[in-house]
Parts: sequence; C-alpha cells; structure tokens
Amino acid sequence: MKTERGTYRSTRERSFAIFPGSSLAKSQPPWVLAGQILDLQKVYGMSCARIEPAWIEQQAAHLVRKTWRDAHWSRKRGAVVAFEQVTLFGLTLVEKRAVQFGPQDPAQAHGVFLREALARGEVDARADFVRANARVLAQAHELEAKRRRSGLVRSEDELAAFFAGKMPDDIHTAAALDAWYRKATPQEQAALHWSLDDVLSESPGIGAREFPAALDVGGHRLRLAYRFVPGDPADGVTLAIPLALVNAVPAARCEWLVPGLLPEKIAELIRALPKTLRRNFVPAPDFARAFAEAETLWRKAIAKDPNEPMLSYNLGLVARQQGKLDEAAKRFRDTIRRQPFHIEARLALASLHVEQNRFTAAERELAEIITNVEKAIEQPEGEKLKPLAARCRNMLGHVLYRLGNHSAAVQVLDMAMADAGDDGQRQAQILGDKALALSGLGEHEQAVAEAERALALMPQNPTINHVMGFVLLFAGRVSDAMAPIQNALSVDPTLMPALRTLAMAQNAAGQPDAAVDTLQRALRYNPHDRDSLLRLSILHIEGGRQAAAVDLLEPYLKAVPDDVRALNNLGLALHGLKRLDEARRALKRASRLSTDDPLVLTNLGSVLVDLGRAAEARSLHEHALRGLPDDARLLTNYGVCLAALGEKDRARETLDAALAANPNSAEALAARTGLDA
Repeated sequence: MKTERGTYRSTRERSFAIFPGSSLAKSQPPWVLAGQILDLQKVYGMSCARIEPAWIEQQAAHLVRKTWRDAHWSRKRGAVVAFEQVTLFGLTLVEKRAVQFGPQDPAQAHGVFLREALARGEVDARADFVRANARVLAQAHELEAKRRRSGLVRSEDELAAFFAGKMPDDIHTAAALDAWYRKATPQEQAALHWSLDDVLSESPGIGAREFPAALDVGGHRLRLAYRFVPGDPADGVTLAIPLALVNAVPAARCEWLVPGLLPEKIAELIRALPKTLRRNFVPAPDFARAFAEAETLWRKAIAKDPNEPMLSYNLGLVARQQGKLDEAAKRFRDTIRRQPFHIEARLALASLHVEQNRFTAAERELAEIITNVEKAIEQPEGEKLKPLAARCRNMLGHVLYRLGNHSAAVQVLDMAMADAGDDGQRQAQILGDKALALSGLGEHEQAVAEAERALALMPQNPTINHVMGFVLLFAGRVSDAMAPIQNALSVDPTLMPALRTLAMAQNAAGQPDAAVDTLQRALRYNPHDRDSLLRLSILHIEGGRQAAAVDLLEPYLKAVPDDVRALNNLGLALHGLKRLDEARRALKRASRLSTDDPLVLTNLGSVLVDLGRAAEARSLHEHALRGLPDDARLLTNYGVCLAALGEKDRARETLDAALAANPNSAEALAARTGLDA
C-alpha cells in the first residue's frame, strides 16, 4: 500500500520502494504486488504488478483478519451495522466498511436494535405497534414540553428494557421483525404496545385546561404547539395563524399565553421590576400563582379599556387593589410592551422557515404577509400596523440577503426603515442587515457607515457589534474587526455567527491555531452548527490535519448524509490521506447531489488523476471551469490533469493562466516548476 512519502507499506510493518527500472516506477499505483524484495542500501520491490485490495481479500480469505467497531442502527438499511476493518499480517486492506453486525454478534446487535430502533421509534417496519408507539412517544414529549421539565420521558435504556424478552433474541433487522410479528400471537403483539405510563417516569400532573391543544379566536380554532428547548426561538408555545387571520388575533389575547404558562410569565414580569417595586410582590411565585387563579378578573379588562393590553391592565388593577402603587402598574405595562409575543406569533411560519434555512419558502410567506399588512394599513387606524410592516420587511430583507439577492435586500430594507418610525431597536436591526447586504455588493465603505449608524443606536447589542466586525473584516480591515467581535462575545459568549467571524478574522490575521480553537469552542456550545463544523474541517485540511477533518465530518454525515459541502470536504481530507477510493466515493456522491458544483467536480477530477484515470477526469475539470473560468485552483487542477495526459504545452498554458489569476498560488507554481523539470 502506497504511503504519503511515496514508499509502500507491506505486511508486518515492512516498507519498500518500486525498483526504478520498473514500468510502474513513475505511475506508482496505490497498491502493488512485488514478486521479490531486493535489500540493497534501499529496499526495492521487484517484478511489481498493480493490484486491488479486494483481490487480496478474495484470494487470501483464510489469512485476513476482520474486526468490527461502532455498532449502530441504520434506518436506511433497516439493520444494525458496524464498521469492518480487514487486515493481512498488519497491513490494512479495508479501513472502514459498513456491514451488517448481526451475523458477527447477534446478542449485541439485538440490544442495539432494541435501544436505537425500537426505543427511538426510528425503524421503518410494517408492524403496527411501531407507529402506535411513535404516537405515544410524541405525546409524551409534548407533555414534557408543556411541563417544561426534562427527564419526564424515560431514558432509552429503560424504554429498550420494555421490549427485552418479548421477542426472539436473534431479531436485529426490520425485515426479521416484520417476519416474526406476522406469525406472533395476539398476546405477543399486544405486549409490544406502549402506554403513556410505560414511557413516562412519573405522572405529568397537567390537564387539557392548563395546556389546550387549540385557541378559539373569532370562531376559529387555531392550533397551539409546545416546545421545551431553552434558548431556541420556538421555545414555549407557538400559535399557528393562517395568513387570512393575520390581523384578526388580538394582541391582548396573545399576552395571556395559556393558563399553564401564565404563572411563570407573571413571575418573570415581577422579577423585571426595579427592586424598590419588586419587594411589594414577594414572593413572586406566590403572587403569580394567586393572580393566575383569580379568573374572575381576567374577563373584565377589555370592556373597561379596549386599547390596554389585557394582562398588563389586570396586573395593574390587582396592584392598585392591594395598595402596591400606581408606578408598579405602569411598569407592568412597559414590561409587557417590550415582549413581542403577538408579533412573533404572526410571523411564526416565516420565522420557522428562516430557522430551517428554507429562505425561498420564507420569502414567499413574508411577501404574502406584507401584502396583507399593506392592505390593512390603508384601513382606518391602519397606521398602528406600520411597526409590523417594518418587522416583516426587515425579515424579508434578511432573507433576500441570505439568498444572495443583495440589491433587492437593500431596497426592501430602505422601505422597512421608512416604516420603523422612532423605534431605535428596529432601526438598528434594519441598518445591520443593510450593512451586510451592502458588504455582499462590494460597497464596503458604505456598509461600514451603516453598521456604525446601527452601533450608535444599540452600542451594547451583540448582534450589531458582530455585524460591525463582519463588514470591517470584508472591507479588509482585519485588525479593526477584532474589537467589535470581541465586544459581541463579551455580552453573549455563545453567539455562533460572532464565533465564526472571529475565526475568519484570526485565520486572515495569520493565526490558524487560534481560529481552530475558536471554532472548537463554537462546537462545544452547539455541536450541530453546520457552518462551524465545515469551516473547522477546512482549517484542519489546510493545516495538514486530514485525519482530524475525517473524524469531524464522518459522524456529521451519518446524521446528514446528503450535505454536499461536507461530502466535498470529506473527499478533500481523504484525498490528502491517500485513501483515494474512499475520496472518490464521497466526491462522486457529492457530484450526484450537485451536478454543476465546480469545486466538487474539480476535486473529483484530481482524485481520478491520482487513480490513473486522467482521461475521465478531463471532462470534469472542463465542466468545472465553465462555472469558474478564472479560478486559480481549478486551472491548476486542470493543468495537472493535462500533464498526466501528456499534453505538456496545453498544461503549461493552463498553469500560466492559474499563476496570472493568483501569482501566490503555491500549488500552481509547484506544478509549473515540475512540468519544466
């Protein structure tokens, strides 16, 4: 097997080089079979022939050793699989091949099947108990979200123990489960069905009145969704509002949330009061609970003052009745008005699209909402909806920026600024998004000016400080960018965009190790952050740490197997490790998912050149250059391919074009020098 140093590793940790007179000395295929080893001052392999490791595995099956690791459930395969390693006297023939684990260790495979397939409900089987149990588990998680308490649902090991002994121990695939289930008795089938008591560790102690499934608004039942993920934008309760009813839901009603969440909200409002006023309502939980139970007060507020938010009115009413000062009532109203519950509810659908990076869908939703809001503004008293129009246009401008339509984003954000009025917070957010869009258009000085205006309005806001650092970085002012990014992280150390931008600035400043540390910190805060993971993998590859990049990307691709950028980076890392067949498979998959991606095509072509398939690689490089004709890296790879095909004059022209595009390209310079040698 060929190593990174150009020599070959043989069995029992021996190494040799191909004899210079061999026909394979120049091409140096990844695997060779040497008929004789000649030990002079240097060890040479004589009578060499190109082979594939699969041939060794077939012909020497009685000599190879197989081991398995990382047994896990594969929903796509419908079986428990593990990674197989095949070695011959210490020489690794297959590093990591996914195979069914059941035939190797039926007992362990059965345990994995119970825990990862049945307990999680992640098995595609025809047996009806699987779907029934999935519904029960979803209901249990909803109850957990309503109670806002983790640990209510039993652990995976406890759920898996429920199935132990209720089916044969040799079942570890979806097909085997279906085959047994069809022949099982009704009693055996019934024993596999969960009840809520089987899934919950204790009684949830909540009723439909505290956490209703829907809210009645104007004769319409609107669905309520509950989620318990602290820090998530959808944490809490979300009201799903059809576009036709976007202006029909009273803001006052949204302030009340649902009875089960009301005491917690009131307690938080009390804690937001200044200490001189807060002490009149202690203990806050007791006051909040007593207020929430006094339902007779709730229904009187709108009739007394239809323009007053119902919750703040009643809190003020109770405060006055208990002699708790008129100032407290005013503070309650001000605090409530800083909570954008009704606006968040109206934009829940579009916000969800943005959160899921479905920007095209978000653009459609926001365009329809804005149309409805504009019509409503034309009606009597419609001026009150201008802040909502500003919010919608602000979101639409951000979506257009993320879609790469920077000029349209600037236009929409200018309209949002006109609707923002004297709302300094909204103005700062709009100016920040406009600065990002202008930076995308290459208008860096104007982008910096808009970011400075935003920062003057909200100097301590971490997002605005991050925007300031971002536009300074892309304006080429790397040292100036550091301070606002650090300011953002001093306020919110977990702000993922700021951590990613800091890593970019550190790398641009020639501090790649610091950039790696920053991205690793980001992934500790959020292990599933795609952008941080992909950028860290590229830094590993550029720093010669290809193995670290592979270890980072492979678990991610188990969960997200169709991520083109991750597959491309994995292919680059495997190529650097000379694991050419694995690199080809990763890049081939990426090219099927994104047929016109120039970077994927040129990387796949480079792997094929190293595999001795330069003729096949040529068409890939030419296709890639149609997308990025002046890219130095693509031109370099194409020049290397032409040189491998023996077209040295065209290779020189192509490499000269690469150096013209980027005179500092070390790869292009090395290839050009090697061509003239």
